[in-house]
Amino acid sequence: MAQQKETLKEKQARRKLEATLHAENFYHYTLIARATGITEDTLKNYRDDDQDFSEKLEKGRTKFLNKNIQKARPEFLLERLESEIFKERKEQDVKVTLPKPILRLDDDTNRK
Repeated sequence: MAQQKETLKEKQARRKLEATLHAENFYHYTLIARATGITEDTLKNYRDDDQDFSEKLEKGRTKFLNKNIQKARPEFLLERLESEIFKERKEQDVKVTLPKPILRLDDDTNRK
């Protein structure tokens, strides 16, 4: 018995299902697209054209966050929350060497 060729709609439905499953393991759209075997532009088109798929994808990404947020260091969370306040600061010693003066002004030059 010959296997039927997958239609375009079936292929898109399969890819969308795969993408929603991958969203639970990869947060970023780029990684979700790579794992699914599609381009990031294709994933964006799927999201733009299909609101239901977009919502399912976001639910998967939310599951990823909820699962992994517990593992994150508190410092990491604070750095992401308010980077200007909580970012790691590194101090550096800067040594400045001033150039030698071109002209030397003596006290004698100012006397008349």
